Amino acid sequence: MQLTKTARPLAGWQARQGSGRGSMAGATDQPHSSAFTPVAALAVHKPGRGTDGWPVVAAITQFLDDPTPILRVTWRGQHGTDRAISLPVCVLDYAARRGVTAFYLRDDRQMKMWTCPLSTFSRGKLQADGERYVPLAWLTLVPWRDWLYADDVVRLGDTPTEPATAQLALGW
Repeated sequence: MQLTKTARPLAGWQARQGSGRGSMAGATDQPHSSAFTPVAALAVHKPGRGTDGWPVVAAITQFLDDPTPILRVTWRGQHGTDRAISLPVCVLDYAARRGVTAFYLRDDRQMKMWTCPLSTFSRGKLQADGERYVPLAWLTLVPWRDWLYADDVVRLGDTPTEPATAQLALGW
């Protein structure tokens, strides 16, 4: 796990930080406590994705009117998400260690939101990409609510430690 402060302009849901501020100061692997502010975007290493290979895939946050930590994804109708949602196992494990028990999927364009217990993902299909896939039919439609937005990014999963390999020149 690596905590980084975002230093570049944020896009999409991240640009609306004015609704709330988050900090991972004092974060531990212990379950949620009053000393822990559970607001952080979660990024995983995916070479070729995002500007630095660390796209944000979810966030731990809370609703404006409820301090309970939640795992959330803002849905933008990405390719392949019309029937299922997937999250990396490392994201699900990280959220569970922080006391998160609920997952929320929100479509801001349609002002719709769905939820399921975080444990629902354990029933989802584990694919070779290290992600658990859950059919959207397993989620329940709930009233749309606003949540806090993250200032900090936590990088989860494998961290590249060596440069990409390259074919050596033969020099003949």
